[in-house]
Amino acid sequence: MKKKIIWSLFVAIFLGFTMLGCSKSKPTNAESDALEEKIEILTERNANLQETVNDLDKKYRALEGKVKDQVSIIEMFKENKQNNKYELLPAYTANIDTYKEEVGFYMVIPKDKTLIQKLNMIAGELSKYYFSDLPIEVVRIDEVKGKKIAVVNIKESKDNQGIKDASLLKSPAWVTEFLQGSAGGIITEDRLIESFLQKEYKGEWIDGVKFLYNNEPINFQHTPTLADTSYR
Repeated sequence: MKKKIIWSLFVAIFLGFTMLGCSKSKPTNAESDALEEKIEILTERNANLQETVNDLDKKYRALEGKVKDQVSIIEMFKENKQNNKYELLPAYTANIDTYKEEVGFYMVIPKDKTLIQKLNMIAGELSKYYFSDLPIEVVRIDEVKGKKIAVVNIKESKDNQGIKDASLLKSPAWVTEFLQGSAGGIITEDRLIESFLQKEYKGEWIDGVKFLYNNEPINFQHTPTLADTSYR
């Protein structure tokens, strides 16, 4: 009797596992497609996150380099080293919350350079620290009614030359990153105009600054001041 009961239990357990195994059938085509779609979405999200991480890492390294530069500049002028050969000029920006003008960093400019050379050195520093290395060039200094007006050309990178559709521009780009948006436009105007005018500087300097975009008159909704000549 006991043998029959044990045998019956064994058969029941065996049949149970067999039925369970049969119930785990292969996923349907719809289920397989849904799974593949989820994998593709996750893969794309991961790629976007990695791109964000890379961008933040690049910005961090640039900021780290800027801090090191500023520390060495401060130390040099604190110890009066080479002060007779160099000038310390501020690069301006606007506070992101109040839009109030403030100093963003300091630049070391050799005293023996010509005025246009000094201005182009400022252009290089602004490009490096504020505008993702996008081209900024002081093309000439005009004499207008007895005043010296610097003409500054901001250009898109070589990869973006000739592209008219903003959606096709590769990052970084002036149009999509620095000349758009109310807050961004105000900050860009302050960084460019005030840093070139150097209103507190007492030596020989320009009286005004005029900006071009890709060698053409500049006209963007969020940077209207750049369209006019700005004076000290």
